[in-house]
Amino acid sequence: MLTTVIGAYPKPDYLKITDWFNANGGTDTADPTKHYAQEV
Repeated sequence: MLTTVIGAYPKPDYLKITDWFNANGGTDTADPTKHYAQEV
């Protein structure tokens, strides 16, 4: 079974992607997933 930790909370230290919930404005910004493609 393949699994992922991308949606995990809290995120593991080794996962180097932006935590959208801790971003300025949280998920209520105009484009909360703006850097998703760059980070994945």
